[in-house]
Amino acid sequence: MKPSDYLSEPESAGSGTAHMRQLMVAAAAVLCSACTATEQGHELRLASFVGSRHPVVAAVFDPFAEELASVSGGRLTVRQFHGATLNSAPAQQYSRLLEGVADISFGLPGYTTQRFPMTALLGFPGMSPDAITGTERLWRGLPTIAAEYDARVLGLWAGEPKVLISATRRIDEADDLRGMIVSAASAQDVAYLERVGAAAMSLPTSEAHQALTTGAIDAVFADASSILSFSLWEPAQYITMNFPPIASAFFLLMNREVYAGLSVQERAWVDTASGLELSLRGARAYFANARRGLALAEEDGIEFITMSDAELEKIFSLFAPVMEEELQRDFGNGLTGADIVALMMGQDR
Repeated sequence: MKPSDYLSEPESAGSGTAHMRQLMVAAAAVLCSACTATEQGHELRLASFVGSRHPVVAAVFDPFAEELASVSGGRLTVRQFHGATLNSAPAQQYSRLLEGVADISFGLPGYTTQRFPMTALLGFPGMSPDAITGTERLWRGLPTIAAEYDARVLGLWAGEPKVLISATRRIDEADDLRGMIVSAASAQDVAYLERVGAAAMSLPTSEAHQALTTGAIDAVFADASSILSFSLWEPAQYITMNFPPIASAFFLLMNREVYAGLSVQERAWVDTASGLELSLRGARAYFANARRGLALAEEDGIEFITMSDAELEKIFSLFAPVMEEELQRDFGNGLTGADIVALMMGQDR
């Protein structure tokens, strides 16, 4: 019906009945259309900068999508966009999520440490001796840490402690790093590497293979799982294993407005499919992938190096000023870095 039809003169009783019948049919059509949209549900767009073969896809993205489809009876589904499909810049994953380019996004808080300073404390040396322990500590501190995310946290987990992967030079002791160009995926690692004399720079691990191959960098400081995920064994000759344990966090976030726009039932389905258990899936995958990557590197003839206890003690003493600065840092609301570390560790302050 045209808008002008509602402004016409009153009709006879017979034609009025026909008019009413037309209105009822039109209303039913609108209601039917609404029902169809509800039955069809929502498709959520998940963006990541890694390829479809990266272990995180099978370990985290697929289980999340499958569980969400299962608990919702197919009314909430996930469509994955890998690599450069929605955003090719790893450090911009969070920004693109806030802009609504994606509904869900995977990334590393360490790429933009200034935005996630509390999460970055996972990288405090010794905080995360392995991916499982680190993930459990992140979730212990999450009630406080979540405040720095302008998004719904679906998953938050730790990677494995980082190793030094060198293309041409052995790294047996701290002095060997002096003057070496070393890349680190997480910005907070740069300060620690500079304390041992390295010319450190922040570089996504996805770009490290080419940088090592061309000689743009001398070494990369990365999660051991990266050896397999990004084929870092190919340009490498040496891997130094027991540098003080420093790990990175990984997130899976949902746009806050998208989450708020879901119904109460839909939000419950999302909550069921996400959380600590999903995060531990990620941690276990990174743990297993690190073991496979190290085994592959060994088979390929790469030399493994273990620093002495005396060297580790020396490195920790060099790290001390940076560590103390992090512990004393004021996070507001009466919280210091030491308080956040204690929360993660399950200690009283």
